Amino acid sequence: MKPKSLLREIFAILLLFASVLIFLSLLSYAPDDISFNTSSPNHPVVNKVGFLGAWSGFFLLFFFGFAAHAVPFVLFFLSLSLFKGDSRRKFFLKLASACGVLVALALFFSVHSFQTLSQQQKNLNI
Repeated sequence: MKPKSLLREIFAILLLFASVLIFLSLLSYAPDDISFNTSSPNHPVVNKVGFLGAWSGFFLLFFFGFAAHAVPFVLFFLSLSLFKGDSRRKFFLKLASACGVLVALALFFSVHSFQTLSQQQKNLNI
């Protein structure tokens, strides 16, 4: 096995591991875990990944909003790309495309309101 191939597979495994951890941290995110959000944070932390998962979920949701839920899937598909043996140029093209998709999703979700019809009527006093 070539050293570059081994290094690529190790990086792919790390990306896969990170995607699973981020998925679990976002799935079990509780805003009360972070002292930034509340004056009395949860002790012990409720997040399934622990303290690191609570903070990573907080920062992802803070910067990307609802689009943060796409980050684990992006990392998963990037790790598959590395396992497949894509060239470095092709990998970085996919990485740039994934970053663009995440920014576009964040912008879309920031503009689009996901209120139910009853919530909209309540806001309009109908």
